[in-house]
Amino acid sequence: MKKIIVLFILPFLSVGQAYNLPREMAENPSYILEEYYEIIKRDTAKPEILHFTKYFFQGSTIEKTEYALGTPYLYDQEWHKGSLKLPGQDVVEGYLSYNMVHQRVHFKPNSFSNQRILVEPEFFIINDVTYTSFPDVSLMAFAYFTYEKAGQFNLLCDNRKVQSNDINKDILDPYNITSKQYIAEYIDKPEYFIFKDGEAFKVEDKNYFYKQFGFSKKAIKTFKEEKNIDFKEQESVEMLLAHLSNK
Repeated sequence: MKKIIVLFILPFLSVGQAYNLPREMAENPSYILEEYYEIIKRDTAKPEILHFTKYFFQGSTIEKTEYALGTPYLYDQEWHKGSLKLPGQDVVEGYLSYNMVHQRVHFKPNSFSNQRILVEPEFFIINDVTYTSFPDVSLMAFAYFTYEKAGQFNLLCDNRKVQSNDINKDILDPYNITSKQYIAEYIDKPEYFIFKDGEAFKVEDKNYFYKQFGFSKKAIKTFKEEKNIDFKEQESVEMLLAHLSNK
């Protein structure tokens, strides 16, 4: 069980200034006293994030606990021992945090350090898996990719997650969650890419993609239905690529 505590920090005080907590609270109707996040892992269910806040509001101290289903982190764990390479530097080892929703990597030199440095590595390695960036490829510039050999292609996977908020808004592709006890849910939503003739393409159910192999979306419809192709599943994507390449 992991807990991150955000400490209550007093405002900046100039020399000779007397700090008056009641006055500060009166001037700030909602005043956070304590806040932390805790990852709760269960053997048979998706993990949860507990968000606890204690704050002062209109003369009263209020405690609030909210839950999100899942986590934004790789393997649902905030910190991992690993290594990374920054541009123009050697590979360094330390502890890495990979937020798969915002595609952010933080580094600290050891497990007990209070440092939390936002970095943009060329690549990083966690659990012997390499995650590589492609900053010069506009289609793939804001993510980190793993890769597997799929026939004649290197299949690059953007192992991202999306955050689904429990809100009633008319938004595109909202990924509505079913349970009302959570304020949000973190959902795996991988996307796959290949390089063909030096150009990057997202593997998706679009005419422009099939045309790179001499097919139309209509022509490939029967194969997709027979094989139950799911563009979020690596095995399905590899099967589709093998079919397209055998023309």
